[in-house]
Amino acid sequence: MTASDDPVLFESRRRHLLGLAYRILGSLAEAEDAVQDTCLKWSAADRGAIENPAAWLTTACTRRCLDLLKSARRARVDYVGTWLPEPVQTAALETPESSLELASSLSRSCCCWSASARRSVRPICCA
Repeated sequence: MTASDDPVLFESRRRHLLGLAYRILGSLAEAEDAVQDTCLKWSAADRGAIENPAAWLTTACTRRCLDLLKSARRARVDYVGTWLPEPVQTAALETPESSLELASSLSRSCCCWSASARRSVRPICCA
């Protein structure tokens, strides 16, 4: 493996690491932080001593996530309700038609609201 392959290898594993970190931490923002920390550790590691880079990255990311969980447990106030992981957008990209429909409905409602707001009356629906 050459030095130029190192970023390519990490980027090829990034999606896997992000999924792993999200499943452990339950927060996309924290998962991205853990993956970024793993990237920094990967860039500083001695690659000659690493036999299986994919396994090394997975182990390093898992350990970072566990460290984050331990530190969060110490700093967290007890939450009384049921814990749910934050939702992640998994649907395919929107079609151009649905984007256009959403944009036109929003622009219509904004125009109607701003026109009625200038007359000092409550907003009306402009269908």
